[in-house]
Amino acid sequence: MEAPKEEEYEVWEREEQQGWEHQEYQEKHQQQRQRQRQWQEEEARDERQWQQQREDGRTMQQQQQKQQQQQQQQQQQQQQQQQQQQQQQQQQQQQQQQQQQQKQQWEGHKEQGANQQQQQQQQQQQPESLRPR
Repeated sequence: MEAPKEEEYEVWEREEQQGWEHQEYQEKHQQQRQRQRQWQEEEARDERQWQQQREDGRTMQQQQQKQQQQQQQQQQQQQQQQQQQQQQQQQQQQQQQQQQQQKQQWEGHKEQGANQQQQQQQQQQQPESLRPR
């Protein structure tokens, strides 16, 4: 076996160097590709999030509208209840008026009865000749 000549060493070194360079080039390239893929994924994710937020925003608005409608319905119900209460109050007032009328009528009857009794008593006290016939 002859010892390798100087030139052959140079050739090996050059090939080795080229190999390293090639590997570095490939690695850099791979990193770039990876970075690009990551970037695309992030962009897609951002896009999805935006879409989600837009949809969330829409559903939020719908929910708020629903809540407002419900509140309006509740207000309407409250108004109806108030109207019913007012009607009940009116009915109570009418009942009270009726009771007062009945009471007045009763008081009137009592007075009339008392008057009649007084008249009868007076008639009885008078002598027979003065009594109305």
